Amino acid sequence: MHYDVVVVGGGLGGLTAAAFLAREGMQTLVLEQARELGGRGRTHVVGGGFFFNQGPHALYAGMAGASVLAQLGIAVRGGTPSARGVAIAGDQLHTLPSGPWSMLSTSLLGWRAKLEVGGLFGRLKTLDPAAAQGKSWRDWANATFAQPESRALLEALARLTTYVHDPERLDAGAALAQLQGATLRGVLYLDGGWAQLVESLRSVAHDAGVTVRTGSRVTAVRRPVERPRSPSQEQGWNVLLAHGEQVFATNLILAVGPEAANRLLGEPLLDHRARPVRVACLDVALERLPRPRPLFGIGIDEPLYYSVHTSAARLAPTGGAVIHVARYLGSCNAAEGTEARLMRLLDDLQPGWQDLVVDRRFLPNMVAAFDVPEAARRGLSGRPSVEVSGQPGLYRVGDWVGSVGLLADASLASAKAAAEAILAHAPSSREAEQNPAQGS
Repeated sequence: MHYDVVVVGGGLGGLTAAAFLAREGMQTLVLEQARELGGRGRTHVVGGGFFFNQGPHALYAGMAGASVLAQLGIAVRGGTPSARGVAIAGDQLHTLPSGPWSMLSTSLLGWRAKLEVGGLFGRLKTLDPAAAQGKSWRDWANATFAQPESRALLEALARLTTYVHDPERLDAGAALAQLQGATLRGVLYLDGGWAQLVESLRSVAHDAGVTVRTGSRVTAVRRPVERPRSPSQEQGWNVLLAHGEQVFATNLILAVGPEAANRLLGEPLLDHRARPVRVACLDVALERLPRPRPLFGIGIDEPLYYSVHTSAARLAPTGGAVIHVARYLGSCNAAEGTEARLMRLLDDLQPGWQDLVVDRRFLPNMVAAFDVPEAARRGLSGRPSVEVSGQPGLYRVGDWVGSVGLLADASLASAKAAAEAILAHAPSSREAEQNPAQGS
């Protein structure tokens, strides 16, 4: 079979790119090795109506990803979680500063730190993240705040919004942009989990004419060995599947992580070693919450996260609760005792939870993103573009690609950029097919 575009990977980015291309008349095939679409956006239903995402997921409102979804006509359903929460420092719980009153009343910060942090949030809207590009979060925070409590709080907030527990490497510009988005625009927890988003993208792609094949493992991608029949095929790709099947693509999108892309292509697509961002997650479904509060919390001196996602989204039967607790790992693997630490956190915040468990799941080393936006590579501007240099017709999509956004925002933005790049080259390719004598 010969397709205008073959997309390897049926996650958010792959489905998005395919939908944009098929809408413009490109014959498009999506190949996903798993039996389900969605990648890390998959949602599992447990206990008769509780929805588990792959750890905690939130969609940033009004940022790049939301804009791309709107262009596809997708309106997400969900709710905005309350910013009221607790800051966990040592064995103490403090009010998490989220506004003027909580800033004044919290015992987490001394008055000098309150002035520093309050001043930053007062001018957050006017800060230019590009001015901090190329600086590590630690260097930026040390230059911005005199008080250690201020630096510790902002490091925790950067960790919350980026998933990155590596302030020496994390680019300050990338982190500031995320902090602005979370603070000024807010986030959404999605009703029914991210399966809602995956199904919406699948439906849009289907309606546009995309062919989707699940359970289809690609083993390699190669340039054709045989002499091409037309100039356009000189830019094509053979996509080799398990069991010996081959598919030909004029254009190929690798909507997978960098390591998987390297294996398929047989050569590296990055000029550095990717550092995946990892999180250890404990997902818990409860008959009910033992306590109505707190609904949200972050660690200050430990890289911890706690949130009752049913406080803002429909993820459980009436009265039920879904809680995600996590430990940010940086680029390391989970240490022994991580699950026990997360259980103790739940003991502290929701005592008696173990008597109400409907289901639970521990993910010790979940990949939250495929690469850290490092200051040494100037953050987002140092990420690879969607077009692969020296490989006409080859494109990459994912949260490690392009100069826009992090996490799902980066996946969706790079998907749209890849589709636009293919469409920009498409007219010349089609003209060449209609006039095969031109290239001989």
